[in-house]
Amino acid sequence: MEIEFVPKIEDSFPLSPDAKQLMEQFRRERETKVLTLFFSDLVGSAELQTDLGNVLAARMVQSHYGILRTVLAEIDGREISTSGDSMLVVFATPSDAVKFALLSQRLMRIEHQKAPRLPAMRCGIHHGQVVLQKDEGDQFDDVYGVQVSLAARIMSLAGPNQVLTSRAVFDDAKVILSHVPLPELGHIRWLSHGSYRFKGIRDAFEVCEVGESEHATFIAPSCSEKAERVETVHGNQSSLRRAVILLSILILTTLLATQVYFRSKTTLDTRDEERQLRLLEINQELDSLAGIDDEIPVLEKLDSDYQKARDVIFGSEPSLVRAEAVRVLARLKQYNLEEDEKSIADKADELNNRLILIYPEEVYVAVRELFEAMKGRRDRLLRERNSLSAM
Repeated sequence: MEIEFVPKIEDSFPLSPDAKQLMEQFRRERETKVLTLFFSDLVGSAELQTDLGNVLAARMVQSHYGILRTVLAEIDGREISTSGDSMLVVFATPSDAVKFALLSQRLMRIEHQKAPRLPAMRCGIHHGQVVLQKDEGDQFDDVYGVQVSLAARIMSLAGPNQVLTSRAVFDDAKVILSHVPLPELGHIRWLSHGSYRFKGIRDAFEVCEVGESEHATFIAPSCSEKAERVETVHGNQSSLRRAVILLSILILTTLLATQVYFRSKTTLDTRDEERQLRLLEINQELDSLAGIDDEIPVLEKLDSDYQKARDVIFGSEPSLVRAEAVRVLARLKQYNLEEDEKSIADKADELNNRLILIYPEEVYVAVRELFEAMKGRRDRLLRERNSLSAM
């Protein structure tokens, strides 16, 4: 079959050279591409500039840029721009951007040990269609569009050492990086913080976090003038998982209601109804505790560090153990605690605020006691569920 040649618009209608040039310029200026956008900046750099002065603060910023460029040399991405202490980098895939962020955070921590005044870095990653600005060589040297603004807004929600992403980046990168060896990094944890609505943007976006379990905070971002939280997600429970749980509860509740309706006409065993209700309660409570297993590798390392720190008289080891214990405490307090567990958490907070000495024992023991109480509650619920299911 012979294919008929379809002429270009400029071949069908006679155009002047100036008109052709304008048309080509129009095409170039409006070319779009789907890219992954990475934003970073330094937390508290303005205060650092006040304390150290412009020259030393500028060196800190350049050190930050140097670290990012060192990592970028090993990953397929392109630096677009820097402004103040922030950098914009684009990648072809979400997994490359997340890998870049994690390795950059690692080098920032190493550099911080040499230069303690170096501020912590925060990162935001988003994926979407952007408009390209091209140079004379037909290579793009800048990007524009609402997706760029969204990436910057996500970054602004992050705290020190946090890597926040949109849901699309989170899902794509998790599938890829879960099967890629990353020997330089420790255990990688993936967590959703729920949906946020950003100022000036109609739709809400789910904000997620990825990081090394030992170093990232995994604390849900706070609301601000530019971002409002519209949904709460507990632990590592995704929106899809919540929807399945709610549907299961609805179905089970409907079945129980049907049983109650026909109870007068049947010989329904009341004890079986109570058992089903109790199983429902147990499953809901177990789901709220699902994320505590992610703390086990962190606590195992903390136990080891604590044993080493007990014999240290001079040095930073005790204060590092105490700081890590406080980070674990902050994550455990996000769960729905029972009264006795709340009392332990309050005691740990009080010890941390009251103690002048850096020796970590009191705070560490309280955090350990809280985790064991939560784990013990989870184990008791599992035993009760197994017992009821066997009836």
